[in-house]
Amino acid sequence: MTTIARIDDKEITSDDLIRYLKIGNKFDQIVEDIITQEITASEAGRMGFNVGDDEIQAESDNLRRVLGLHAAKETFDFLDSVGLSLEGFEDYLRDSLMRTKVLQHVCSEQAIKDFFDLHSPKFESVEVSQIIVDSEGKARELIAILEEDPEEFPNMAKSFSLDPETAEKGGDIGTVVRGGLSGEIEAKIFNSPVGEPLGPFETDDGMFHEVYMVTKRHNPTLDLTTQKMITKLLYEKWLDERLEEHRVEIL
Repeated sequence: MTTIARIDDKEITSDDLIRYLKIGNKFDQIVEDIITQEITASEAGRMGFNVGDDEIQAESDNLRRVLGLHAAKETFDFLDSVGLSLEGFEDYLRDSLMRTKVLQHVCSEQAIKDFFDLHSPKFESVEVSQIIVDSEGKARELIAILEEDPEEFPNMAKSFSLDPETAEKGGDIGTVVRGGLSGEIEAKIFNSPVGEPLGPFETDDGMFHEVYMVTKRHNPTLDLTTQKMITKLLYEKWLDERLEEHRVEIL
């Protein structure tokens, strides 16, 4: 047990920190992040990656700039404050660089392109607007009007929607990708023509009813946002496969 802070005569210990994280439901996520980092660094060695002294030095210089540690004494004081020796700091940097090499290998440009080519419909997106009202009957009345004049959707959202945040924007909820909405609603939205009112859909709590409209459709493109999504998916898939090869216990 280590003292990490002191308030007057009261010590706050590492046990207190763990207790706080568990009560706040943050402990498992932090432990999971640490396990992920350790397994990735370990796998990097098995995959034959190496980190040279020049790479460690460059990473150290970059981190010191980010942390504002311009003098050697500032660096040693910082390491002392976090309980790291110089060797421990170099090990930390080495592991970080090894994880980067794994990520670059698993999520290479070619791997991202291949994934996109195979799963491109997954990255179709639509721009959607919404009206929320307190009864199914009212929702159906709005739909009947919108079927005659779909261009009235923004005005009707401003006048009738009970969600103030989207109402002031004419019902606009932004761009939605597949997997961003509940099953029934998403299936209808991604199969709907632009400008057709959809609904009514009952909210999960049964208190409200929703009317939707697709205002614009975007074909799948391998832009920066999509690349980031695919990188995350590829890494998570790789990590899940690696986790099956290890015995992991959270105590």
